[in-house]
Amino acid sequence: MNNSPTSYYLVYTSLAKTLMSSAALLELLQESQAENEKLAITGMLIYMETRFLDRLEGRFMQLIEGEKTAIVQLYEKINRDPRHQQLILLASGEQKAPNFPRWSMSFISKPIDQHGYRELDMALFEVEPFTVDGPACFLKEFYQYNIHLRHEELRRFEDAS
Repeated sequence: MNNSPTSYYLVYTSLAKTLMSSAALLELLQESQAENEKLAITGMLIYMETRFLDRLEGRFMQLIEGEKTAIVQLYEKINRDPRHQQLILLASGEQKAPNFPRWSMSFISKPIDQHGYRELDMALFEVEPFTVDGPACFLKEFYQYNIHLRHEELRRFEDAS
């Protein structure tokens, strides 16, 4: 029996060049799904908007999984995508199986009234693969940190009122 890894993963974060509307996110996700299905790439994309100093900015974090060559080529394509800036590779490596074997890309943080997409909430992060060490934990931490920033901003606003 061969116990060698069967999947390659890559996790990155980036700053959105501009804030993404729900329509722009839907377009991005539909493009990603179509391309990822052709290349047998799975994963999860999170987009969140939070205030940084005096401005609102959008940030992406994505975990992509599949055959190594396809993942590296996709990352290079993302690096050239004008919607992203300040791309940072957080982790990459081999794993025995993908974390999201049936997701060609389907999660965001803005409401989109479209089958297959859903707004994130903490309940998602209470199940595997988010409860074990691994690349999916980056997504959970990213989400929790951004929610913390939103709560802090709300608290400061309420204190100022």
